[in-house]
Amino acid sequence: MQKENNENNYKILLLGNIFVGKSSILIKYSDDYFPENYIATVGLDYRLKHFDLPNGQKGKIQIWDTAGQDRFKSITKNYYNNSNGIILVYSVIDKKSFDDISNWIDEIKEQTKDDIIIFLVGNKIDLNEKRVISIKEGEKLAENYHINYYETSAKTGKGIDKIFNDLIKQIYDLCSKNNIKNNNLKEKGILNIIDKKKKKKKCC
Repeated sequence: MQKENNENNYKILLLGNIFVGKSSILIKYSDDYFPENYIATVGLDYRLKHFDLPNGQKGKIQIWDTAGQDRFKSITKNYYNNSNGIILVYSVIDKKSFDDISNWIDEIKEQTKDDIIIFLVGNKIDLNEKRVISIKEGEKLAENYHINYYETSAKTGKGIDKIFNDLIKQIYDLCSKNNIKNNNLKEKGILNIIDKKKKKKKCC
């Protein structure tokens, strides 16, 4: 059995307004269950899940479900640190949750590194008859911010596995590139040290 590599442990945040279905998305993905009776997240909730990486290694993902209420934002901001990816959720039947995405993006930029991967997700597509935000509107908003766009239903499970699988794959690819870059820099540093030592040994 392959051992987990600490480099393959990722942290993902679920962000967005209250009542958009963040908790339901998390529970559907982690437990394959849809909670019919809604209970608002107080502060934060957390799930841990293991997965297989493209290189055959094992990985571990921490998924943090954050409360959407303003009074909890001072708490949730602490959890941006060391995050690899963010799933930013709005409800396709709630215009305010869609309009507030720009505020969430601003906060993400303030609290995270530039290369963090963000997915925009329009949830509750099972309630299509109540939809007030079209697919095109969601796609256009995502395009404006140069991020991926998905639509999901936590109730039916549609699109849930895909967003997590795609996000994990993108995080893995980015981390692999960064590791290669860092290794190259280390090698160049070592080579520079060797060159300097050789120059010092040369006779004048």
